[in-house]
Amino acid sequence: MIVQCRLPPATDKPVLLICNTQNRSSSTLAILLERGYLHVHHVQGGMSDWKRRGWPVVRF
Repeated sequence: MIVQCRLPPATDKPVLLICNTQNRSSSTLAILLERGYLHVHHVQGGMSDWKRRGWPVVRF
């Protein structure tokens, strides 16, 4: 699935990316860094690893 969106101008505010397995967030991280975002991070292992570790998940 390809999702297109408009990005706000790059800032020095931190951005945290998370997806299910880290694959999409890794790709997105690279794109944001190329576009001038300075503090972009992603959750290693994604949500699947988060859940496997037994860390809390809150759904809204």
